[in-house]
Amino acid sequence: MTTQQFINKFKWVKDRRDSWRILDTAPYAGDCDDFATTVLWLECGRSLWKFWWMLTSFQAVMWLCKGPSGAQHVVLWMRGRGWIDNTAPKWALRCSCPKISPLPLPVVAAKMALARLPIYNRTE
Repeated sequence: MTTQQFINKFKWVKDRRDSWRILDTAPYAGDCDDFATTVLWLECGRSLWKFWWMLTSFQAVMWLCKGPSGAQHVVLWMRGRGWIDNTAPKWALRCSCPKISPLPLPVVAAKMALARLPIYNRTE
């Protein structure tokens, strides 16, 4: 799947709990952080090694922003591509939302690790 194909199929759905997931199977539904992590993963050729390399070398940065509704929002910046997020799903030279701060790698890693814990993602 290409990034554009993912963008065309993506549907925004509010998380019950804030965990960041790579949406590698249909349905491609999630929130802004799921969108950002999945776009980065696809841009990295579906390679988790390259995904983490891009983040650790600051060639890709997840940014905490103020979203259109005023709520916190996650946006992806990639060197050579620019900015993208689910509310403005096209690569752009400028961020579509007011930036608050870059998210440190340990925060990104912890949020993604939470998504892997079965006890964290129970539906009861």
